[in-house]
Amino acid sequence: MTFKDRYTLHVGTSVLELSYHGNGHQPGNIFISAPAQRVLMVVDVVFPGWMPFRRFAVAKDVDGAIAQVDEIRKLDWDTLVGGHVERTGTHADVDMQAESTPT
Repeated sequence: MTFKDRYTLHVGTSVLELSYHGNGHQPGNIFISAPAQRVLMVVDVVFPGWMPFRRFAVAKDVDGAIAQVDEIRKLDWDTLVGGHVERTGTHADVDMQAESTPT
């Protein structure tokens, strides 16, 4: 399955909202939201409990990765799965990452 901007995936009674927010860490990476569970998964953009923007996770598009942090801040979720770190994230983690953005 491919999609351009958004796709809603229904599996039984579960729903996942898939969305593409442009290049960031890697071309083609997507945001995955489980709205009923209030969980958002965006890998290698925010690093809960870890150094913000450490080497920008070797992002292919640094400006795109920074813009995606702003997009994550706007979305409605309670738990963030950032991938490759020891814990899930909070809005405070995303805010810290956004506020530490180099200028």
